[in-house]
Amino acid sequence: MIKYSLGLWLLILVAGISAFAKFAYTPGETAHAPKLWPALTRLKAPNQLPKLLVFVHPKCGCSEATLRNLEKILPDLVNKVQIKIVMNDLGDPAMLQGSKAFAQASAFKNVDIVVDHGGYETAAFGVKTSGQAMLYDETGHLVFQGGLTPFRGHEGVSEGEISVVKWIQTREMVWKDTSVFGCAMKEKI
Repeated sequence: MIKYSLGLWLLILVAGISAFAKFAYTPGETAHAPKLWPALTRLKAPNQLPKLLVFVHPKCGCSEATLRNLEKILPDLVNKVQIKIVMNDLGDPAMLQGSKAFAQASAFKNVDIVVDHGGYETAAFGVKTSGQAMLYDETGHLVFQGGLTPFRGHEGVSEGEISVVKWIQTREMVWKDTSVFGCAMKEKI
């Protein structure tokens, strides 16, 4: 009986770890980012500097990892790119302003927070998943789209971080598209 119970316990443990690993490494839906700065956006197009947009869901735990990774690369980006963190208020401005992600983003210097009332900007840029980043050059051409984390809810060096920093510093792109790990932008959490 003990042998059977131990075997069952191990089977459940392995199944749980496998399910978690599958979830952690499964990317969200990638945006259909406009190749040119969209005419329908209310955001000002890039002109003298490139523009990095980072879309985050205010209640997604993965957003916190995205913002921590962004914070790590900020010194490499200051005065070289305009950075906008776009947060969908999901119809509840009080929830947005009370969220940990909003407080975290508000502490960044040289970064603008855009409150996306009703998801207008999220739709204009085709964003589906929290953590989606888009880098547009000075002429409004998309040069990168993807995530800034290596997988769901985890900090650490990622292809997206490397690509953004490398392009800003050298105008050479490592990866043009990377996976995005996060919650669905329209999901109420």
